[in-house]
Amino acid sequence: ERGNGQAMTRLGDMFRAGRGVASGAAEAMAWYRKAAGRGDAAAQFALGEMTRGGEGVKADAAGGLDWYLKAAAQDHAGAARQLGRAYEKGEGVAADSVDAYGWYAAASALGEDEARRELDSLVLRMSPGELERSHGRTAAAAAKGEVKAQYQQGLVLEKGEGLRADPSGAVKIFRKAADGGLLAAQLKLGYIFYFGAEHLKAE
Repeated sequence: ERGNGQAMTRLGDMFRAGRGVASGAAEAMAWYRKAAGRGDAAAQFALGEMTRGGEGVKADAAGGLDWYLKAAAQDHAGAARQLGRAYEKGEGVAADSVDAYGWYAAASALGEDEARRELDSLVLRMSPGELERSHGRTAAAAAKGEVKAQYQQGLVLEKGEGLRADPSGAVKIFRKAADGGLLAAQLKLGYIFYFGAEHLKAE
């Protein structure tokens, strides 16, 4: 079923871009909807992009977010980043820096480099209260074993981000996320052990 969904998504991509077939947004959406119904995150993300941008349908920012949420629930990094941007800018949803922080952090943990830059920029504009709430949400999720939250908590401890930096504590939380299978945390640990002696002084 999932394999069929992926094939349907590729057909949607072809019709959307006009690769080897006549370009057609309606035909693309039809294939994406079939694939999305089979749980394909890439199709759900594409539907979010098309719905928000008005490709083949009337533009609907809130409707686009619904598709992004479905894709992000399956760890689609691009969808998580777009949700972060929506909450930061108030597009299709009430602006909320704390929610934006959470989605940008999730996208970053999934390997979306631009989301990390957007998050760093957002942090500079957040109030102390907003940062405190964001850190609280992150810590609560990390305590439940959510690896993306653990990765973000490690970054907060590493850099400080309005708090006192704790490099050795960062290493410990990165290890938890790495043990949980998060690639970003595994790569981060490799970098630390190779280059970052400062992180290991208290180990």
